[in-house]
Amino acid sequence: MSETIEPITLPPAQNPEQEGQWLQQTLLAWLDSEFIPEAANQQIAKRAAQIYVRQRMEGENDVGSLVIAIVTEMQAYDFSKSFY
Repeated sequence: MSETIEPITLPPAQNPEQEGQWLQQTLLAWLDSEFIPEAANQQIAKRAAQIYVRQRMEGENDVGSLVIAIVTEMQAYDFSKSFY
C-alpha cells in the first residue's frame, strides 16, 4: 500500500518578491546545469517565479498547490525557443 505524503505548508509570505528572486536564481542554475545554458532558461525561470510570487501574494502557502499552479500555467508557455 502506498503511504500518504504529508502536506508541506510554508509560513505566510513576508517578502514574496525575495522568495521569487531566490526561486528564479535557483531554477536558472538548475536548468543551466541540467540542460544547455541558454537565454531561454532565463525566461523560463522568470515566468515560473512570477507565477510563484503571484500565488504567494494571493495567500497560497501549500507547496503542493504552488507546484501545481506553476506546472499548470507553464503548460501554456512557449518553449519553442528552448533547445529542449
